[in-house]
Amino acid sequence: MTPNPRFQTTLATPTRDAVVVELHASMAEMIDLALQGKQLHWNIVGPRFQSIHEFLDELVDTYRGWSDDLAERCTALGVAPDGTAGYISDHSGLPQCPSGFQPDMVVAEAMAERVLLAAKHVRERAERLADLDPASEDLLLEILAGLEEQAWMLQAQSMTGTAESAADAKREPKSANGSAAKPRIGAAAS
Repeated sequence: MTPNPRFQTTLATPTRDAVVVELHASMAEMIDLALQGKQLHWNIVGPRFQSIHEFLDELVDTYRGWSDDLAERCTALGVAPDGTAGYISDHSGLPQCPSGFQPDMVVAEAMAERVLLAAKHVRERAERLADLDPASEDLLLEILAGLEEQAWMLQAQSMTGTAESAADAKREPKSANGSAAKPRIGAAAS
């Protein structure tokens, strides 16, 4: 991270430097999530391939957008962001995703694990920024809300049948309003 003395900011230099450390760490993880999401997108196999494959593309686009927002916030504070492969590899706090072809449930679980970890890190960074720079804190809180929603969606994708859902499947069918469905007149008996 290289400060540019020509850029003026409302933050004192030590405060700015502390803020940029937090923004830069989050930027590295968003770039890493985008790369890992694409890796998993290319290598998913299984019956839920299509839905998870497409969802991963949406996630990757979101991570790219967030990394751009974070990098531009660093630049607005007068510090050049570093999004090089070497920097990301050295500074992302996320584990590497599995390589090679992966079953759809493994992909959903692996991505959920990484998204949850990134959310935890972003929350911790936002808390550290609360008194330093509310604008940067707000950016991280927006990202946090998105990550937590994505983690929920990924976890829902990776859930298989539970005892409760199996029991529900055995019950008589329900109509849209929740009452027991009545057979249609003229419908063949099953």
